Amino acid sequence: MNYQKISILKLCIFTPKPVTTNDFQIWRDHSISFNTIAIIGALLAIIIVLIYIYRTKKANGSTNNITISMPSMKELEAREA
Repeated sequence: MNYQKISILKLCIFTPKPVTTNDFQIWRDHSISFNTIAIIGALLAIIIVLIYIYRTKKANGSTNNITISMPSMKELEAREA
């Protein structure tokens, strides 16, 4: 038992500490950079705005609805006579 405690203590003491890195450096070198994320975010924002405009325009309805009605045969006969 004593031997195990000493070996665990030695392992804890002599284990090298992990190397600290700068997280910003890692993100800057990553293939998906901040610029790419910004461009994708801007495109998504534009798409959302366009969808909002389309839906509000559709909800308000078109004000220039045109209705085409065909005259009945009685009206056509009356015009010809």
